Amino acid sequence: MAFTQFLLLKIPTGVLGAIMVILAIAIALGFLLLVRRFSRIERLRQHHDIAGPFFGTVGVIYAVLLAFVVIIVWQNFDQAKKDVISEASHYADLYRDAAAFPEPYKNHIRGAVETCVSAVVEDEWPKLASGQRSELTDDLFMNIWEVYLNYEPQSESERAFYSESIGKLNEAGELRAQRIEDASSGIHMILWFTLLAGGLITIAFTSFFGSKYFRAHMIMSALCATLISLLLFLALVLDYPFTGDMSIPPDAFTNVLDMIDGR
Repeated sequence: MAFTQFLLLKIPTGVLGAIMVILAIAIALGFLLLVRRFSRIERLRQHHDIAGPFFGTVGVIYAVLLAFVVIIVWQNFDQAKKDVISEASHYADLYRDAAAFPEPYKNHIRGAVETCVSAVVEDEWPKLASGQRSELTDDLFMNIWEVYLNYEPQSESERAFYSESIGKLNEAGELRAQRIEDASSGIHMILWFTLLAGGLITIAFTSFFGSKYFRAHMIMSALCATLISLLLFLALVLDYPFTGDMSIPPDAFTNVLDMIDGR
């Protein structure tokens, strides 16, 4: 398990966000106090014409990188949510399409689908938070396959529904594999190192200006650090869509179970 996923798993999201903001502000003010301790304001002002363009360049480079990462993780989170809805809808379709087959085969399909969906909600979903898959769900998914493999369609209508059901079962398996992959993979640690190092450099640059009003300078540095930490926090929360308080819930699958119970 990656360290970032471990943080999301063990620390409440609100607490983690507060820690990141407070730590960033402390670093920003620490840099500022350190620079002011060893450099006079007059000397810092003499380098404004150089520090300004440098800070602008560093800020733009870091902003582009950070924005790119946030957009990517947001898109991945949104796609993971859509995949969950699609996967659940395939199970619902399998359950409904089973009505085209005779007894007892219809009940075998529906029983296998209901058991598998229940395992996804009750056994696999909690394990997704730590990036793991459910062996129980693996077995129950294969059980659905076996039910289909043990039946030979007798009419054109049955063959059409059989072919459609096999296609949906294949798609459900692919979406499940993608869901498990999304639960266990995130931003590479090298990229996290680059983001953190870039944030520190950007925050440090705010200290190399000789503002006459030190309190105002402290507030501006703290605000800059807060903005950077909040964006990093956003990237962290969205990085693992099935881990943490803001993770994707199994509502799509519970809706399938509700549909089955209300049939």
